[in-house]
Amino acid sequence: MSSTSRHLRDHAGALRRAADRLTLLRLRLSNTIGDVSGSEDPTARRIGEETHERWSTREYAELGRIVTGMRSSAAQLEEIATATERSAGRRLGGYAGAGFL
Repeated sequence: MSSTSRHLRDHAGALRRAADRLTLLRLRLSNTIGDVSGSEDPTARRIGEETHERWSTREYAELGRIVTGMRSSAAQLEEIATATERSAGRRLGGYAGAGFL
């Protein structure tokens, strides 16, 4: 594997890991906001409900778009790395273990 394709694949992996972390953060924030919205304290509940309204209509969706973009970029980098390897004759495609059949 050339250093260029290795760097592309490394970057794609970093994007996927970052998307995974952002997805987990998004879930944790959603759970926390939901917990506050269900609070017995009326002031906390009101703040939680207001936060939930904004979170649901804006931030949650925007973070979802960012995660989708990161995953899409990672897939594109993988495709470019594969094309680079094929053009250099380093990768023939197909099943990776086919040579061992």
